[in-house]
Amino acid sequence: MKPALVSVVIPTFNRADLLRECLNSVAAQSYRPLEVIVADDGSTDDTERTVAEFRERSKAIKGLDVVYLPLLRGGAPKARNAGVARASGRFVQYLDSDDLLHPRKIELQVAAFAARPESEFVWGLYRYFDGAAPAGHESFGERTVQKARFFTAKRWNEIPGMVHIGLFRHEACARIGPWCETLARWQDVEYMMRFARLQPKVARLNAVLYYLRRHAGGQIQDLYNQAEGVRSGLYSLDVIEKALPAVPAPDPDMQRSMSNFYKSIAETALQSGLKPEFRAAMRGAVRHRPVLGFRLRAMFIQWVCWCFGSGTALRLLHSYHSVRLPSPPECVN
Repeated sequence: MKPALVSVVIPTFNRADLLRECLNSVAAQSYRPLEVIVADDGSTDDTERTVAEFRERSKAIKGLDVVYLPLLRGGAPKARNAGVARASGRFVQYLDSDDLLHPRKIELQVAAFAARPESEFVWGLYRYFDGAAPAGHESFGERTVQKARFFTAKRWNEIPGMVHIGLFRHEACARIGPWCETLARWQDVEYMMRFARLQPKVARLNAVLYYLRRHAGGQIQDLYNQAEGVRSGLYSLDVIEKALPAVPAPDPDMQRSMSNFYKSIAETALQSGLKPEFRAAMRGAVRHRPVLGFRLRAMFIQWVCWCFGSGTALRLLHSYHSVRLPSPPECVN
């Protein structure tokens, strides 16, 4: 049978240098045919030229097509929606323009779909890296697919919170629906929550197939430290929170993660002098972690803020660590 086409959707904004590395990791894939769709969210750097150079080099590579979508500035969710709308592959791989794929990621995940055709999503593990690209890659054989874990998801923790570590059937993306373009933060959490509500059949490969770059730059990181990021974060968490009851059985770790999300917003709100947003974020943190000790500490920090000002309250909030979560099963440090 003719191998199925896989569409790789890459939203990007002003990351020409990192995008070049990202595209090279796609070209290094052992699987063909591939369709690479770069959805450019209004970049003002050399992104267009970078894609054009990559497309020119790719003409000599059989089974590798490159599509460039120039878009007006609208955010990553809008760029992903434009990319998926253009995609013609049977499978969809989301890829951020600062991250990298393992050379056999798509090959192994397509093979897992072939082994269990009813699956809608196949995911693997991921690893963080700093600065330079990983020097070496693990070698995975056919037993990686033979040992894949197949199951029907009925609990949140059976669906990873990260989109990019997996490969979707195109039909599954249609079932989930478009990315929520009104969310500036935590869009992937909301997207995968909608997926979990569908109770899909999924597969997990015990192999590190995605490399997530840690760096301080980028539009999301810049947004975190601004007043706009505080308000957009509260809005995003409100949308996610309203959807939680529809998940078959929300996982306790998700509740604790929500508490941590709210606490991070509370810190930024204090730094920006946004006291109403600070109080709203603290209420959210307590709502998802209603243990007495945490509730009393939250009340004390808010009282300190009222009596002694934001600086003292912020120092107390910084000194109190968020609830520590175990590393997610898909992350291998």
